[in-house]
Amino acid sequence: MMTPQDPQLHRALSAARRAQGISQSSLAQQIGCKQSAISMMERGQTSVLAWSKVEAAARLLNVSIEAGGAAPESPMVDPHPKSRYCPTFDCPSNTPYAVNGLLYALPRKTEMEAAKHCGYCGELLETHCPNCGDDAQHGACCTACGTAYIATPDTVPNGAEAWSQAHRNRLNELGIT
Repeated sequence: MMTPQDPQLHRALSAARRAQGISQSSLAQQIGCKQSAISMMERGQTSVLAWSKVEAAARLLNVSIEAGGAAPESPMVDPHPKSRYCPTFDCPSNTPYAVNGLLYALPRKTEMEAAKHCGYCGELLETHCPNCGDDAQHGACCTACGTAYIATPDTVPNGAEAWSQAHRNRLNELGIT
């Protein structure tokens, strides 16, 4: 029986997948993640997948792992499994940025992981991806499905780059960095 701490877990999952003739893409689709996440996990970068996805892959591939999930010190578990973010796009708790003309919002890491409401706007904080429901991780997009955590408008005055820079300048003026 493999355990979450076993450094060979990724090799066992990879070997089982290949022996059963399942492609990385097919496995990814069946457990609800991207093929690239499966590839990275199989190369030993185990932290790219939430533990729930690793468990799903193990069940699907009939790889026996210790029940009950991973211990907190396991590299398979995000150190902040219940990351919280404010879903309000223009809240000061979110830093806007543009990539190739598309607007994104980077949620600010909250100091109080147990807080239920945003300290800036009072909105109820989210803990899961709005698309797939996976636990929120630190960053602007879900690591499981790639969806942005915070919905952004399609267009903003003066374009995404200029608007996001102006908003970041305003946050700096308010002392929010």
